[in-house]
Amino acid sequence: RKLKRTIQNYFSPQVLEKILQDPASLKLGGGRREITIFFSDIRSFTTITEATSPEILSALLHEYFTEMTEEILATDGVLDKFIGDAVMAFWGAPLAQPDHAQRAVDAALGMMRRLSRLQTRWQEKGWPRIDIGLGIHTGLATVGNMGSEKRFDYTVIGDSVNIASRLEGLNKEYQTHIIISEETKKKLIKEINTRLLGEVAVKGKSALVKIYSVENNIT
Repeated sequence: RKLKRTIQNYFSPQVLEKILQDPASLKLGGGRREITIFFSDIRSFTTITEATSPEILSALLHEYFTEMTEEILATDGVLDKFIGDAVMAFWGAPLAQPDHAQRAVDAALGMMRRLSRLQTRWQEKGWPRIDIGLGIHTGLATVGNMGSEKRFDYTVIGDSVNIASRLEGLNKEYQTHIIISEETKKKLIKEINTRLLGEVAVKGKSALVKIYSVENNIT
């Protein structure tokens, strides 16, 4: 029961049940596997914080994070962490999910739909409008519990994480909302409207990464 209370906000019920059946899966250490990693970020967040009262900002972020988290869990993703106004999540662990790339893109599209509804609600309240960028990459990463014996997180590390974070940041440059790597695009099992943006260099990678914008099938 204690374990369930601690981790139920990070995993969907399906993933949580799997972990409860095998608590040893949360032991310190990790293994290498192919997963899909997701980052999102609120654009111009510093400007918004300077022009918004702490009370309104807190309420707005609470609504925003709640909606985004629900979309991650609805696709059986793992909410890795909040980093300021950013969200990090991944699919493909601890449950084996052959369609982890599709789940991540579906979650991203769902987030954009939810954000659109939130924007309408916030406008009616006179709250600031926020916009977001999302980056998704599929690749090998080390996944498991990282940290010390007394404080650790179930998370992922490796070059694939850096690439996903880099793609999220590129949305500002390309004036897009969702950018995915070619590796993610190749793994999709449903028809998704994408547009080739080009190839970009990523720190620590000698080869260029081909990237695509997921066009708004977001009605």
